[in-house]
Amino acid sequence: MALPAVQLLCLEQRDRSLELHTSDFLQLACQTNFPDRSLCVFYHTGLSERSKACIPAGGPTEDFATYVEWVLVNNNSLFTICPAEDDTSTAPHPETSHPPPTTCTMERQEPTADRGVQPAGTNKTEPEERTEGVVAPGCEPQGV
Repeated sequence: MALPAVQLLCLEQRDRSLELHTSDFLQLACQTNFPDRSLCVFYHTGLSERSKACIPAGGPTEDFATYVEWVLVNNNSLFTICPAEDDTSTAPHPETSHPPPTTCTMERQEPTADRGVQPAGTNKTEPEERTEGVVAPGCEPQGV
């Protein structure tokens, strides 16, 4: 099995939904130490042409979560991302040379008659069906 960083770099949306692709990307991104600007570039690169066509040039690439949110909004997605619950458990020998991983979850937004799209509250959504991410041909590591 390829390292999460390699899987992340090779992940492509292709004909999958933007929400499923984003969920898979977030699962992998949380296992890497890439800076936000790099994650934004990798996420944008893996989007389908259909999704890319909906987003204007530029975007808030300083913060990865803000960038993903911006892409979802520009694609008229009802999903949003939010920080996951903090894990208060500590490792016996924490690795101090790496920043703690950032975890993200996706939340479905539900339209309301008076205020447009509002958070669904406790109705967290899980991806409908987990599938293996689509990996571009030739991206599997050789001889690892």
